Parts: sequence; C-alpha cells; structure tokens
Amino acid sequence: KATQQYLVEQGVNAQLSPMSVLSPADLSQFAQTLLLCSTTGEGDLPDGAKRLVNALKQTSNSGIHYSVFALGDKSYQHYCAGGQELAAALAASGGKANLETVCSEADPGPAWQAWISQVNHLLGLQATAAPKMVSNDTVLNATLRSRVRLDNPELAPLEVQMLNLELPKDAQFRGGDLLLVTPPGESTARPYSIGSDAIEGNLVRLTVSENRFVDEQGQTRHGVASNYLLKELNVGDSIQVTWRRHPDFNLIEGDKRPIIMAATGCGVAPLLGFLPQLRRHPRFAWLFFGNSHSEGNNFYKEEWDQALAAGTISRISRVFDNENRGYIQDLMQQDGQEIYRLLDQENAMIYLCGRARTVGQGVESALLSIAQEVGGKTREQAAAWLDELRRQERIRSDLFG
Repeated sequence: KATQQYLVEQGVNAQLSPMSVLSPADLSQFAQTLLLCSTTGEGDLPDGAKRLVNALKQTSNSGIHYSVFALGDKSYQHYCAGGQELAAALAASGGKANLETVCSEADPGPAWQAWISQVNHLLGLQATAAPKMVSNDTVLNATLRSRVRLDNPELAPLEVQMLNLELPKDAQFRGGDLLLVTPPGESTARPYSIGSDAIEGNLVRLTVSENRFVDEQGQTRHGVASNYLLKELNVGDSIQVTWRRHPDFNLIEGDKRPIIMAATGCGVAPLLGFLPQLRRHPRFAWLFFGNSHSEGNNFYKEEWDQALAAGTISRISRVFDNENRGYIQDLMQQDGQEIYRLLDQENAMIYLCGRARTVGQGVESALLSIAQEVGGKTREQAAAWLDELRRQERIRSDLFG
C-alpha cells in the first residue's frame, strides 16, 4: 500500500491487488508489475503467492515485465526464499526482469527505499518527495499477569495455556494483531495472535500451545518460544516484546456486514479478540470451530457460549474428532444454503485462522462445493466467484504451516 500510494503521488496509474486473485495473463497486460512477497514457515511461499506461482509454472512466453521485492530476515534459515521462488517462476514463464530481485533484512524500510529509487529510474520518474513507510511494529515492555491451562491433560495431546500480558496503556492493539516474543538467547521472534482488544483494557491475551516434535536424531524436542512461555516465564516477570499491527486481520471499524469465522485448535485465538468490537458494534457473527476432543480442548467454550447467550455471537458450530463428526468444512457444507446466502446476498466477510492445509484448503474446498451445489455454478464459475471474494478482500486469512 505504501508503494502504491507513493507511485500515485508521482502521477503513476498504479493498481493494487493481492497476488491470490491474479493470473499470468492479468500481469502480462501491464507495462510494469511490482511484486512484494514475504516468506512463511520453513522458506515457503504465502498461500496467495502459491496460487500465482503454480499458474506461472503452467505458462510459457508470459511476456510479464516484473520486479520483485522480497521481504525476509537473515535470522531464518531460508532467507527470502518466498520472493526468490516467485522471481524464478516469473523468469521460467518467459517473463522479463526489469530490476534484480531486492531482498530486505528484518526492517524492510531501508531496502524498500533503495528499491523505490530503482523503480523511479525504471519508470522515468523525477521524484518530488522521498517515499514514506510507517512501520507496523512497536517495541514495548510486557508483564505477565496471569496464566490459565486450557486443555485437559487426560484428554488432549498437547498442553495449551492462556497468558495475559499487561502492555502500556497507550498501546491501542486490536484483536487479530500479533505479539512477537523472543526467548532469551535467541535471535528469532515467534509471533502469537492477540485475542483481546485495547478498548476493554491493556491486557494482551495469548493462546500458547506446546510444540513437541522429533528431531533428526529421533529425540523428542520442544519449541523454544512455546517452552519459554509455558514453562520458564513466571507471573510478574517483565519482558520486551514487539506489538505488530495486522490491519488485514482486524474487524473493519464500523462495518456492519455479517462475518463468518472459522478456526481449528489454537487458531481460535485471534477470533476471541473480535468479541469486544462485536459487543460495541453488533452484527451477525457465526463461529465454526473444530478440535480433537469436546472435553479435552474445546478452547474458551464458556466465553463463546456466554457471547452466544448475550447475542454478541449469532451462531456457533463445533466439531470434534472424538465425536466423529468430520471437519469444519463439513459443517459449512451442511449449512451451505445459509453460507451461500450470506456471501452472495449479504456481502459477508470470512475470517480464517489455523493451518493452511486444513482450515485454508478445507474451507476453500467447501466454498467451491457450496457455490456449485447451492449456487448452481459450474466448476469454473465457482472458482471465479471465489476469486471475486478474494479480490474484494472479503476472505481474510491468518494461516500457518
């Protein structure tokens, strides 16, 4: 958005779009295409970029004139791998790189300003003002005020805790923002979704799950950040954290459109942070939630049920493995008529949080089926309908893994 705003100020007709709704044919129509791409997981492409890269791999002689700005952090093993993979796919499709791929390091500001200078030269611009980018990150002190275990250890596979950390009173965080925690002796921060809102106080609520895995030597290990928060940080301890604004996963201020929320496991964390805004600005809100056990890890059951009873939430649909009822996407298809009506007639928004391969792909598959079975669309029409929802930014995702 900062790139587009800067170019528009220079008189350029610069259009902004998420990669998830673009095809190689779309990009070939532009004189220049500037692509800004981050890296997620272990050197993976973000979901939206994956769609474009997969399409590029099926394309030849694309004729795309492109420049890639890759966001990254050298403390990760696969530095800027997402942007590099995107650039390679563009080249292999027959595209032409007008600038070499630029990789940013942690704070993208300096590299971005240098890249914009190259873009100015490429477009023949006589820049009248330096580009400006406002950082979404604020470094703060946080004090752990309380912790509560959320799972039943006899019924659930992993320990999960709720942690409440007190931030300075002027930190105007929103539900869906992120709090980055760096364990002592580490250089890499771990982001956790914020499940509270500053309009109801300055306590940030995190939902932290044990991260247990087997290493290459066959030894059981635990994630450093989660183990630090679950086992080492004591109530009353103060630590330095980074609050990262995440406006694309906040509720839109004053918006009255219906919302559909879908999450599994700890993915429910940021959705809890929507409740204060929903209490203040009521609207139709429907939660889909799934996990492994109805009694072992039905996270925040009482809070959600109270919100339902109070009318803050309109509907809740839950599914658990121990009840053998399927997945959240199955529940959506069962209510396909209402889901389709909300999306097609009521202009509803969808917020998804959880694993990309389960929540992300599962809900997408359900929506495609609903569009065909309820909306009477062909497979191609259903895909175009889903792309239009993305283009309108009515599907908001916070996916990982």
